[in-house]
Amino acid sequence: MFSLHSLRSLRVLCVCELKNQKGGYLCISTKPDAGIFNQMKETKIDMKAESLPWQAKFLGVLFVLAAVAVMISYWWLSILLIVAGVTLLTGYSGTEIDVVSKTFREYHSYLFIRSGATEKYNTIDRIFINYSKVTEKMYTAHTLNSSTFRSILYNAYLKFDDGKKIFLTSRKNKAKLIRILEPVAVVLETQLVDTTA
Repeated sequence: MFSLHSLRSLRVLCVCELKNQKGGYLCISTKPDAGIFNQMKETKIDMKAESLPWQAKFLGVLFVLAAVAVMISYWWLSILLIVAGVTLLTGYSGTEIDVVSKTFREYHSYLFIRSGATEKYNTIDRIFINYSKVTEKMYTAHTLNSSTFRSILYNAYLKFDDGKKIFLTSRKNKAKLIRILEPVAVVLETQLVDTTA
């Protein structure tokens, strides 16, 4: 399996070009030289998409701490709290893509056990990036005043030749997202298109 750290170390010269000047698409990388792909031994990509929100992880930590506190008196309750806490701490979703068998799987993982159906694909059209505006409203504990925080979240999707799209990952920093996706595009032999440019 590919880890993103090993993919980041891959150096590939990719040609940048404008893709559909009217639509404003900017092609970050194009299909690589076939020789580069053939030299790579790994053919699977595993991309972690989203983990549970920080509130759920905080609750998981509280469950584990409570389990430790009641372990001697109520061992059965501590087992339940540890299982619930570890489930919240280890929960995330992601996508696995196998280039050789041309299959992909969107999965959810809890307690290090992944569940999700494997599907076949013909070819991958592209990886593309778009953005969404995110608004969070937070209230203070004592005065009940609220503050609204607005930010832009950059989302990466994989599009297949049949038009199906699947979510890959997202970041608040577009440059970091592009650095993560460029080696993935090389392995998948597809282009990375930034639709936000």
